[in-house]
Formats: sequence, C-alpha cells, structure tokens
Amino acid sequence: MSIEEENKAIHRRVYEEVWNKGNLDVVDEIFDDNYIYHLLPQRRGPDWYKDMYHGLAGAFSDFHCKIEDMVAEGDRVVVRTTITGRHTREYLGVAPTDKEISVTEIAIVRIKDHKIVEEWGSPDLFSMMHQLGAIPSQ
Repeated sequence: MSIEEENKAIHRRVYEEVWNKGNLDVVDEIFDDNYIYHLLPQRRGPDWYKDMYHGLAGAFSDFHCKIEDMVAEGDRVVVRTTITGRHTREYLGVAPTDKEISVTEIAIVRIKDHKIVEEWGSPDLFSMMHQLGAIPSQ
C-alpha cells in the first residue's frame, strides 16, 4: 500500500469511527499529542479535538459525516465532506431550532509517522448559521 493510501485510511477513520460512531479512543490513537488545528486562535491537542466533537455532535442529533471526495499526495490528505444532523441543543450561541442542516467542509491534514499532526479546516459555517435561521435571508 502506498503512503498516500495509508494516509487516506488514517484520515477516513476520523470520519467513520470518530464522527459517525462516537469512538473517541481513535482520537488518542491517531492524533499526535502536538496536533494543531489552524484557526484563529490555533487549537491544539487530541483533548481539544474531543471537545470539538462533543460540542458539535452533542448539538446535532443524528450527526453524520459523509466523505464526498478524498485526495492524497505525500503527507497531505484533502477531504470534502457533507455534515448532516438535526439541531437539538445550543450551538455557537444559537438555541435549539430542531432544523436539519447539511453543510460542506473541506479539510486538509498532514500526517507524520501514522499520526495526524496538523489540520486546516474550512467548514461552511455561514451556510450552517443561515440554515439555523441565525443569519436572515435577504
């Protein structure tokens, strides 16, 4: 198996086992202790990733990530996913709406020694907030 295929298999586990099945033990297994999620401000470590999972998956019942595309080159894997769920608990200050969401995300991860060490994510939060009614239609 090529390094690209190995890296794709590692990143696929994030969606299939962590996000879709709630198996947070996988985070400890495949995320480096010094993992960085590049946002402002930067987020670090497997524990932060678990907190993110609890915040998002806890706010949306029937939470599911579908991998639409996955491409790898060298130590990088790019994934486009569709995230779906029903908004049943507060999220980012928005009270539960019981609305269904369908949101696209593109993520790039860097993998070293079979561990995810960095991630650049671009979830379509604008679309999510619009679907929840937190951003009015024009």
